[in-house]
Amino acid sequence: MVIISGAFMGMAFAFMWVVSMWQMWFWNVPDGISENEGKVPCLHSEK
Repeated sequence: MVIISGAFMGMAFAFMWVVSMWQMWFWNVPDGISENEGKVPCLHSEK
């Protein structure tokens, strides 16, 4: 039982790692962030 659950944890980690690498290397940055010099958009404005 422990070996099976460890295998599932390993598969879940591998899946999360692949998704993370895909998002970091092949995903386009949203226009709202790239046009705002990398700042994350927020609801209030700083004046």
